[in-house]
This record gives sequence, C-alpha cells and structure tokens, in this order.
Amino acid sequence: MKKGTSTICIILCIVLLFSLTACGCDHSYASKITKEATCTEAGVKTYTCELCGDSYTEDIAKLTTHSYTSKVIKEATCGETGIKTCTCELCGDSYTEDIAKLTTHSYTSKVIKEATCGETGIKTCTC
Repeated sequence: MKKGTSTICIILCIVLLFSLTACGCDHSYASKITKEATCTEAGVKTYTCELCGDSYTEDIAKLTTHSYTSKVIKEATCGETGIKTCTCELCGDSYTEDIAKLTTHSYTSKVIKEATCGETGIKTCTC
C-alpha cells in the first residue's frame, strides 16, 4: 500500500469513529417525565434510546404558581362575612379569605295572626 493511501485510510477511520457514538448506535431517544415538577420541587425528564437503552436526564423547572382549590368554611350572610380556605393541591400551602357580606336579603314569611273579616292579620318577614 502506498504511503498516501494509508494516510487517507487512517483519516477515514478517524472520521468514521467520530461520526459514531461510543456504543456505535445511531440513537433514537424517547422522552418520559419521570418526576412531575411541583411548586416546591423541580421535576425530571428521562430520555432513553429505543435502540440500545442509553439514557440521560434533564431537569424540569419547578412551577412558578400554586394550584389552589377553595372550600367555604363559613357561608356569608347579610349580617356577617363568610370565610373560605384556599389550599394548593401540590404542596399543601394554604390561606384563608373573607367572603363579602350578601348585599340582598333572603326573606321568609310567617303568618302570626290570620286575617278575619273584622281584623287585619299579621305576617312577619325574617331574613
């Protein structure tokens, strides 16, 4: 073999080696979230090669907002404010909020004295 030909062979071999991965696989990665991010902790996404099983992970940034649900503890009336508690479904953080007093009344009526042909009756209306 000529001196120039062996140099070309060596260069081609080096190029071929660098074009392949360490395991010789042309990776085809699929990703899967292996730990969900929450408002207090970062999550993890794992990439796994479907051909050879090689894998690596990537952090998922923690959430910047909470996911609150609310529960009424005390209903608001026309005379008093109500109270509701809001709790994050992910981390358990919670706080309470006032519920504004009602601006209208809800009356029920009750006849105290029936009306007759000679007297007026009496009916009370109570909120």
